Amino acid sequence: MIYSSICELFLSEIIDMYPQLFHIYGPFYVQSYGVAICVGLALLLFGVIHNPLAKRYFSREQLLDVLSRGILLGVIGGRLLHVLSEPQEYASFWDIFKVWEGGLSSLGVVITVACCLPWYLYKRNIPVVPTMDLIAMYVPLLAMSIRIGCFLAGCCYGKISQVAWAIPVYGHGAAGECLYLHPVQLYSACLLFGLFLLLRYVIAPRVKVPGQLICAYLACTGFERFFIDFWRADQVIAWGIPVSIHQVIAFSLMCVGILGYLVLAYRARFVAS
Repeated sequence: MIYSSICELFLSEIIDMYPQLFHIYGPFYVQSYGVAICVGLALLLFGVIHNPLAKRYFSREQLLDVLSRGILLGVIGGRLLHVLSEPQEYASFWDIFKVWEGGLSSLGVVITVACCLPWYLYKRNIPVVPTMDLIAMYVPLLAMSIRIGCFLAGCCYGKISQVAWAIPVYGHGAAGECLYLHPVQLYSACLLFGLFLLLRYVIAPRVKVPGQLICAYLACTGFERFFIDFWRADQVIAWGIPVSIHQVIAFSLMCVGILGYLVLAYRARFVAS
């Protein structure tokens, strides 16, 4: 009971006070979601730059160019899928461009970057698969930071719950009352940090074929989203199936990642023999 009360007091202060970190001028604020994106990008950039493999594939200038293109692609793809799957979240056309207020689909980011960035790498004569492997190791840090931003912004919220660590959120009920919800954003952040540790320190030292890391990333991030969506309250259900649209996409990514990893592992064993 005491633990639950402390959690309620602490988390309610976070939710009530920090969707906007501070006021700049007039209608302009520094949004916690935007800051979370910047922190995540800094973690991604720092990790990739300081990885010993980075110097084999590209110069620092090329890396910054690749990451800037990847960020732009990710924002466009993430926003597009969110708009398509949840159009009711946008009161006007101009709201679509307010990405600093939240509303990026992580699956949209993954799909867009995975499909479009390899073409750009190929055009710049940068090794495509090894570079995608390298970046994939650190993408979970960016995703983790964004999920923390979602928590502070109050988006991607969880279902009503009575667990001791449920967070009090005001304004989600029919009469604007306080509801206690699963902190699914923090669940995701923890799983994504675990995914980073798994990729960087367990899988990366053991892979023998380029492409296995990106496949492992796709499989694990698909599993994370599929699993977490069971506790999310903002699911988008369609096609008469008991899972959300995003779970269908996540399950597909997971299958593609697992199949790709196994095929590459079999290929490595076949070549070695």
